[in-house]
Order: sequence, then structure tokens, then C-alpha cells
Amino acid sequence: MSDVIKDTDWGRLSRRPSVLFLVLVNLIPLVGVFVFGWDVAALMLIYWAETVVIGLFNLPKILTAGLGQGNPFALLGNLFLAAFFTFHFGMFNFGHFFFLNTLLDLPPLDRTLLLAVAGLALSHLFSLVVNWFGRGEYKTAEPGERMAAPYGRVVVMHVVILLGAFFASGTGGLASLILLVGLKTVSDIGSHAVSHGWVKAKPA
Repeated sequence: MSDVIKDTDWGRLSRRPSVLFLVLVNLIPLVGVFVFGWDVAALMLIYWAETVVIGLFNLPKILTAGLGQGNPFALLGNLFLAAFFTFHFGMFNFGHFFFLNTLLDLPPLDRTLLLAVAGLALSHLFSLVVNWFGRGEYKTAEPGERMAAPYGRVVVMHVVILLGAFFASGTGGLASLILLVGLKTVSDIGSHAVSHGWVKAKPA
């Protein structure tokens, strides 16, 4: 068992601009529930589309990871990893969509749903600019680790929202949809903090 280290400043973490922005954009699907009457299937489609967005924003990270270490051949290796990631992550998302559509009969991705996805994409763009490039995370990042990073976040996120979706489908009602959005938001905050090294663990 591991404990989160005691000197983690949770107050400071919650005030980080990218975390605040992440929480804000995660409220967009909740607005859709109230205003447009989105159901579980609509929310799951939005979250699937966000997975695609996560993959797209990971490509510039793979391409630039470790370029600050002075290796003149780093970019060539990064290009190969980016190509492999594009194929593998693309197949992963295709299978994921097929599973969700079979399970829930997903609605068409109309303009309102696309606007929600665009809002969620802004959070990833903000983090890319502020943390990856602005804070220089790319300089010391390992390309292989960067290529693998989205899988852990996506798996955790979708396990959480699938559990929430099953609950929402079984119970119905507005409260279950609010719970689904809340669970997904908490999952995102945790994954975001871990991916940037803001939360660390040590053996108990």
C-alpha cells in the first residue's frame, strides 16, 4: 500500500491554473444535461471524443519529448514513436467506439456535442501550452513514457465513467448524471496531477 506524501500541498494544487481550467471545462457536459437534456449515451460519446483529443494533443508531446537533452537524433526516434502511437491509439479508439455504440446506441455527434468536445479540448490545449512548453516539461521528458502516458489516463477515466454510466442507466434521474460528471472530473484531476508529477507516492 502507498500513501500520498504528506508534504503534497493540496491547496496549492487546487489553485493551479490548469487544474482550475480542467474543472471549469468539465462542467460543460453538466450544462448540456440541464439545457439540452443529454443522457448517458450523449455523455459517453463526448468522453469518447475527448479520448481522441487526448491522443491528438499527445502527438506534439511525443515529438518534442527530450529535445532539451542535446541528442541530435532524438527527433528521428520521436517521429517513429509518434507514427506507432497514431496507429495503435487509433485502433484502440476505434474498438472503444464500437464497444460503446453496441452498449449504448450512441447519438450522432451534432453541433452542441461538438461544442462540448471543443470546450474539453481547450483544457488540454491550455495544459500543453502552460505546462508542457511554458514550464519546459518537454526538455526532460522521456519519449517512450510520453507515448504510453495517455493509456493509463484513458483507462482510469473510462473505468470510472463506465461504472458511473451503469449506475446512471440503472437508476435514471438527474442526480445519477450529475454523479457521472463528478466522478469523471475527479478522475481527470487525479490523472492530471500525477502526469505532471504534482502528486507523488512513497511506500507505507
